[in-house]
Amino acid sequence: MSARWGPQSPRQEPAGLQGRHQRRVRRWVLVGLVGLALALRVYGFWWGNPYSLHNDEAFVLAHVVVLLQNVQAGGLPDPELMIYGVWPFYQMALAHTGLRALATVLALWTGVDLPTPLLYVGRLISAAYGTLGVVALYLLGRRMFTPQVGLWAAAFWAVMPLSVRNSHFATVDIQFATWLVITFLALWNVATRARPRDYVVAGAVLGLTMAVRMNAAPLLFTLLVAHGMFHWQRMDPPPHKIGYQGVMLWGRRVFRSPWLYVAAGGAVLLWAVLSVPVLDDLPDYLAGDTNSDPVVQGMVARGVIRPLYTIQFELTRPYLYHLLHLFPLAMGWPLALLAYVGWGYSLWRAVQGDKRDVLLATWTVLYFLFVGSWYVKFIRYIIPLLPFMALYAGRLTAEAGKWGYRWRSASGVGRWGVLGLRAWGVIALVYGLLFSLAYLHIYARPDTRLQALAWIKENIPPGSTIMMEFDASAKFAMRPEQFGLTMYTLRVLDHYAPNGRRGILWQAPDISPEEKWAYMMQVLDNADYVVITEAWAEVFPKLAHRFPAEARFYTQLFAGELGYRLVAMFQECPRLGPWRFCDEWAELSWRYFDHPRVYIFARQAEKGSQQGGQ
Repeated sequence: MSARWGPQSPRQEPAGLQGRHQRRVRRWVLVGLVGLALALRVYGFWWGNPYSLHNDEAFVLAHVVVLLQNVQAGGLPDPELMIYGVWPFYQMALAHTGLRALATVLALWTGVDLPTPLLYVGRLISAAYGTLGVVALYLLGRRMFTPQVGLWAAAFWAVMPLSVRNSHFATVDIQFATWLVITFLALWNVATRARPRDYVVAGAVLGLTMAVRMNAAPLLFTLLVAHGMFHWQRMDPPPHKIGYQGVMLWGRRVFRSPWLYVAAGGAVLLWAVLSVPVLDDLPDYLAGDTNSDPVVQGMVARGVIRPLYTIQFELTRPYLYHLLHLFPLAMGWPLALLAYVGWGYSLWRAVQGDKRDVLLATWTVLYFLFVGSWYVKFIRYIIPLLPFMALYAGRLTAEAGKWGYRWRSASGVGRWGVLGLRAWGVIALVYGLLFSLAYLHIYARPDTRLQALAWIKENIPPGSTIMMEFDASAKFAMRPEQFGLTMYTLRVLDHYAPNGRRGILWQAPDISPEEKWAYMMQVLDNADYVVITEAWAEVFPKLAHRFPAEARFYTQLFAGELGYRLVAMFQECPRLGPWRFCDEWAELSWRYFDHPRVYIFARQAEKGSQQGGQ
């Protein structure tokens, strides 16, 4: 085992006036990064006003409302959900209650009742966590490596497109990523100092992180690794130098230490205490009979159950889809390439015995191997890796000077290598910032669904018959009263339940293509208008071998062969000045939640043949 398992010696900073100047510059750079991150995440957080158009966001908010109702009725603060941890629901409920109380006091003083919509409270919490992640990542980079690494990593996270985008949603993903970074800060203290308070703090932070998402449970293994590292470096001589006997002695020290059990037990206990309301109904949550059960969601993720809302992943490959599509989309190709090289370098260092890289690998490698194997590959599933990818990229960029010195001594080309790496880091940073700024254009404009809704009310006469899809992205057919569509006759095309024959757990029902075609033609029959989004229209034609009737329906609809012509299409693309960066190629859930394309067709003639479905 390498001597690198011993304490890492931080790079000594210049003393005196030069050192103070460098620290002052770093503080101001960090302040600037925090301000930039907050501005990027707060701008446009009111998008979709007054509706919650993000499906997962609406799901979370609905369960916060359930929690508040249970408390008002004198019961436990139970969100009645277990696929997420309870800590985000508590935070949102407490923040909303506190702001509502503050607004009441201000109303008594000023006579003005300030609104505190739960939706925007949740979005501000996400924006706050996205900004806090900048500080946490800087601290982690500084503690594990150098202040320069921390600044580069923080800068990459501040402008990372997926971090900016998801900080606009009242969901738990960005919060989870930030708690993971905070947890690694605590675990690094265990690995390097292992004071009693370090174990207590690590257990508390890990318990809270698990209460955000149970996906953090593998960090209990990381805690064990950090604890083992500390004891390894304390033994003299090192265990590997005295063979089997030394390793066994080290193992006894590791597992006999009470503080390991204090930290691990504290984490589990805190998670359990916070989760008491949902654990009270644990058998119901594990029954596997609803789509929101943890057991069912696990089967959905692995592809054992394949609901219709996941079929876009039918033709994707494990791991390669993440590396070639999701990470570049989330970070931008320049940063993704830098992070890949940095990740590879870190793994090489881990094999050499660098405990920093071993500790990071216990999360990044294991999580990627686990999630990358799933059938379902929603882009939000990689968010827990993104801060660490930023850290890998930041380390590669900041430590280029050290490698350049070695290269220069060996080959005389080190200077160009250093300049190349630093230049690539700047390119990655600028690319991420420009793309995030371009993406904010989406939030500066009315949502595409609201644009379509305004067009419908302005151009379609009351009493008209409109065919709409049962589609979680548009929501019109799901809540027509909320959207003011009661003056129209709506016909709902429900792919989950054609003719009322619903599939099990949102899967496609087992009916023939002929029956599906007849059902779709029945819903379409003599409708004056058709309103759809891109979701089904994009997926079904790509899977014509599995869904021949649905593929034929959307293909013929757009070709004008069903007697309808396209009269309006609403699309928003990331835009920076006169340049548009349309993302039709991107993974569907990248567009699905905040800027899906919406199409409106008008009847113009008799429909074509309604026979067959092959």
